[in-house]
Amino acid sequence: MQRQLRKEARLQRDVANHLEQEAKKARLLARPEVEKSIRVNLSVPISKSPRTSVDPTSFREMRMTWCITQADVNGTWSWGQERQWSDEQWKSSINDTLSLLSKLTWKEIEVQRSGRTYRNHSQAIESVCSEAICRWNVLGIETDTVYRFRLSGKERAWGYRLGSHFYMIWYDAEHKVYPVELRGT
Repeated sequence: MQRQLRKEARLQRDVANHLEQEAKKARLLARPEVEKSIRVNLSVPISKSPRTSVDPTSFREMRMTWCITQADVNGTWSWGQERQWSDEQWKSSINDTLSLLSKLTWKEIEVQRSGRTYRNHSQAIESVCSEAICRWNVLGIETDTVYRFRLSGKERAWGYRLGSHFYMIWYDAEHKVYPVELRGT
């Protein structure tokens, strides 16, 4: 008997809630529409200045980070060089040099010189050999600027910079991605 009374009370509450919700819907639907406008303050005071003199969005003030996750290591270049570097090349040239450079900021890296030329710099993708341009496009890299690190006399690491991060794409042991005539030859 007690159970029956509780069940009926619950049903009555459910019906009352349903009727209340329906009445609320009717009231909301009967309200006239009012156009509301957004309040915007167009005059923002520019009285505040940054607390630091370093632009936090400037990659040049950041340490260089790098990876080989996007590396193009399949196949062989037309001049016979494998795109995949050897373990010896990795240990003695690529990893050692880029690990040392990762302790520096981009500003420090970009001012390094070898004689009269800069050791590390960006350049237009159109300046490299046509085979490299084709590979760049096949890889779907959406920047037209390539970045080059000089690892040793001939050796180069090619890739692109995104923020302060360098994505290495190619290891060029013979300086053929951007061929230049060497003096005295």
